[in-house]
Amino acid sequence: PRAKIRDITNGYDARLFRPDPSLPMPPEFTKAPDGAMKLLTVRRLNPKNGIHILVQALALVRDRNPRFHYFVIGDGLVWDFIEELIAEYRMEKHITLLGARTNDALQPYYQHADLVLMPSSAEATSITCIEAMGMEKPVIASKVGGLIELIGRDHRYGTLVDIYESEACTYDPPMRLPTAKLQPLTDAILAFLGTPIPFQEKAKHASAHVREHFSWETIARQYIELYARLM
Repeated sequence: PRAKIRDITNGYDARLFRPDPSLPMPPEFTKAPDGAMKLLTVRRLNPKNGIHILVQALALVRDRNPRFHYFVIGDGLVWDFIEELIAEYRMEKHITLLGARTNDALQPYYQHADLVLMPSSAEATSITCIEAMGMEKPVIASKVGGLIELIGRDHRYGTLVDIYESEACTYDPPMRLPTAKLQPLTDAILAFLGTPIPFQEKAKHASAHVREHFSWETIARQYIELYARLM
């Protein structure tokens, strides 16, 4: 029976993924022009993580507001396809693929990013999203799977956008989308670039929320309480 099921999610390292203004800016971030917003995604370059969709959406963003630079940390199957899209849409001055980084090297990138983007077509409890929220970064995410629970249908802890046909997870997303389907994502990014403060206010609440509910200390306590009740 559902009443006997207890959901316990994965956790994150709240001591590592927390704001720290003393961290130096990663040297790669100097590619962003002065005054440009630094956008970030930390994901493997697999189809379900939607980086190829973001390249297409950001080309539309650039045509209306070019003051951004998008950095991608990760590697994977669609690296070459993403490079082809960057060239096709002439986004070389706006997108940099950084390759993989170890988890303990990510904090400076998050610290100096202005916005984290999560265009996935499939997610459970996304640790990447939780880490970004822990770092007090505004998050714009696709309205699918576990991202809905993390961000909240009321957009309390970030911004959800309809990109795909369904809220259900799919590991076989489209490789291209028409402009009309990209519009919600494009509009959300443009809204952030124009008026970031409301997004930043949500990020403060999100950081406190994940520290309370998703730290490993909290997750461990949930397991201990569950075992104690069963014994």
